[in-house]
Amino acid sequence: MKRAQRELEARKAQELEARRAARRKQRHALWRKVSFYEARQRSSGKLARRSRGERVFIAVLGLALLTIVWYFTQSVALAIALTCLVLLFLPVLVILIFDKRSA
Repeated sequence: MKRAQRELEARKAQELEARRAARRKQRHALWRKVSFYEARQRSSGKLARRSRGERVFIAVLGLALLTIVWYFTQSVALAIALTCLVLLFLPVLVILIFDKRSA
């Protein structure tokens, strides 16, 4: 009698857990559908991924160019203009150096 009762309780617990797991899975699927989960997964892209060494090189190159601009120019207006030019040219330089698009 006790064994049958334990088995019945165990079966009920398993069924309850199965229903909970099914509900959890359904909620997760609905959340993924509603929340643009796939769009966020793809947002980083392969072009944006850089190694730590590449990121350090980019930062050092940018700082070196800005240091050279501010050290050697006499006019503040010219230094600001050249700083803007460096900031616009740096992404182009990075693509030319690392060329991730062809990989």
